[in-house]
Amino acid sequence: MKTEETQIWNDLKKGSISALESLYNFHVDKLFACGYKIINDRELIQDEIHDLFLDLYRCREKLSNVVNIEAYLIVSLKRNLYKHNDYRLKSLENEFKHITNMTANTNLTVASHEEVIIEEENENAQLMRLRRIMDNLTNHQKRILRLRFNQEKSYEEISREMGLSVASARTLFYRTLKTIRKTALSILF
Repeated sequence: MKTEETQIWNDLKKGSISALESLYNFHVDKLFACGYKIINDRELIQDEIHDLFLDLYRCREKLSNVVNIEAYLIVSLKRNLYKHNDYRLKSLENEFKHITNMTANTNLTVASHEEVIIEEENENAQLMRLRRIMDNLTNHQKRILRLRFNQEKSYEEISREMGLSVASARTLFYRTLKTIRKTALSILF
């Protein structure tokens, strides 16, 4: 299989979609099993595998010759999952700190007038940052956020409503989140 797989890899580098499909079909089960050992989130694993193969195709011209394709794919997937999981942990950490600060600040103490004004200014500044972030999104991106978060629709429902494949809906959603993160970082720093 190694020589055949090497040929498929070379065909992928030349732009063959059927080569991409062959690699996907051959490795998806192994990738999913490896991903599941890292994080217990089926949808996220599927999304990251999908993104991995999309990235392979997008960057096909820059791909080098790989001796062990399976190992290359597994390492790439693990790296993406660890990155994503690290972000989730940091988000949970920040949320925990925020909740801890809120409960610590509600110890039946009365805030001074200045503290109330400062708190209102902080909230207004956060709202302004959020508006700036939302202004950078396309209507398509805003719509998928509304469907996923406000209406709590599944990817299948979103795909039907937006006229996309399920995989495209997932990709659009995660790409939108990446755009929000990048915009937020650029506004803060």
